[in-house]
Amino acid sequence: MGARAGAGMAAAAVSVVVLLTTACGGPGQDVGAAKTPEGPATGGTAASSTPSPSQPSNSSDAGGSGKQRATSSTSPGGGDPTKTTSSSKQKGTSKQKGTSKQKGTSKQKGAEAPPPGMPPSVPPKTQTSVLKKLPGTEEGTCATVGKERDVRSGSLAMGNFQSARKVYKSLARGSDDVPTLDLYVIPKSRSASSVQITMTSMAAGSEPRTVKSTDVETADIWEYYSVHIPVPAPGVWKLDVRAGKDSGCFQVTFKK
Repeated sequence: MGARAGAGMAAAAVSVVVLLTTACGGPGQDVGAAKTPEGPATGGTAASSTPSPSQPSNSSDAGGSGKQRATSSTSPGGGDPTKTTSSSKQKGTSKQKGTSKQKGTSKQKGAEAPPPGMPPSVPPKTQTSVLKKLPGTEEGTCATVGKERDVRSGSLAMGNFQSARKVYKSLARGSDDVPTLDLYVIPKSRSASSVQITMTSMAAGSEPRTVKSTDVETADIWEYYSVHIPVPAPGVWKLDVRAGKDSGCFQVTFKK
């Protein structure tokens, strides 16, 4: 039985990793990706700030005559002297240097958005994007598992029920020992320290039993709890699950 139980644990671990990693493209709903900052705006006349060999530097004579400034911008060949006044207007564009204040945005260069399909560098505060992909109910009512693999109820999800049903059938037929099934719980919040499951058989006269787990596992940036529940008898079982402030209820059937 040890070998078969070990196989069940491995299958449960693989299935939850597959489930959670498929949600890596969705956390953008929880965390906004940092935008790549734009560089500081530069005016088209920025190159004119460096004097050419044929132009005298205005920095040495800030109070120079308007004639000197005018001739410095006159095109070769004489041209229309009236056009020289346009250079004085261009000097007004030097005020655009004030845009250098935007250089402060260069500090954001380290915060780049992740490539498409990759998880964000910062884990989301909640795991809502995973829960939204699963069948079930957002209400606190008990969700009937049926033939589903992973099911949501309230503010958490549970699975892999398909694997658990197969393992139960295999172990219950081949041994008189109580089968222990490996499942996982995915709470909405990441702040819970443990998960508690109260199992109640729907058969008359059965007593509820409680299973608790603090075994937190991760798949990429997602967190889930690994739980091991003993199922002493076949039939319909009600699982009341609580992880911190999150709770849910599942009704699942195990058959030999």
